[in-house]
Amino acid sequence: MAATASPTLETSYYQLANYNKVLASTFVAIDIVAVGMRIAARKKQKARLQLDDYLIIAALVLTVGSAATMLQCKRSLFLLV
Repeated sequence: MAATASPTLETSYYQLANYNKVLASTFVAIDIVAVGMRIAARKKQKARLQLDDYLIIAALVLTVGSAATMLQCKRSLFLLV
């Protein structure tokens, strides 16, 4: 007796992947806004950017790259299906 995959399980898997894309995009947007506001606050105070500011900018670049890779990978996997 061969086991077959349930269509509802497969459908829910793809719906979950769409939710992950939305969440990843949302959190990246929130990160960009937060770092932008931090830099704007430093500029408004006429304070120089410190090491922690540069590190958070580097972390933002890595976060955006990680999210872009994840979204591209999910897109490529859907093309294989």
